[in-house]
Amino acid sequence: MDVEVLRTAFLTEGLTDAQRQQMWDLGDVLEVGDGTEVFVEGEPADHLWILLEGAVQLTRRSGGDTVVVATMTTSGQWAGGLRAWADASAAGYRATGTTTTASSLFRLPSTELGRLIDEWFPFGKHLITGIFQTVRGIEATVRHRESLVALGTMAAGLAHEINNPASASLRAVAALSDACDDML
Repeated sequence: MDVEVLRTAFLTEGLTDAQRQQMWDLGDVLEVGDGTEVFVEGEPADHLWILLEGAVQLTRRSGGDTVVVATMTTSGQWAGGLRAWADASAAGYRATGTTTTASSLFRLPSTELGRLIDEWFPFGKHLITGIFQTVRGIEATVRHRESLVALGTMAAGLAHEINNPASASLRAVAALSDACDDML
């Protein structure tokens, strides 16, 4: 395989031949068999993966289940590369990618992707970085809010459980007091 394979990938169709060659020189092609796990959800997104041939199923963990979120089957579909826009701790793979047939993938380190994008499209990189950071901030806020709601629900349930026996005891004491007053 040579750099010409990138010409058929829709992701790189807007690049010049010189830009495709730069990418090719910095990355490598992986030929993998069916059932190969090429990247894992939550691990640092160290590479941009571009599908050249084959199929890659993307799955995410949700509760105790594994859910298929997409299947890459078209040359040029891509995943990962997120470290080009943020550091490793903030940029993990959003899904696990597993081949469903023998596949060819082009792999480019995220650090090199970031450098190339900064060199080729500095304004675009600035916009993408801003969007990425905004989305990450929104996700963090939503997760924090959901945690607080869950904590509040648990606290309300606990208060209810504590108050019920106490209220029952107070009602019983009042009823006994009334009964004693009537008897006296």
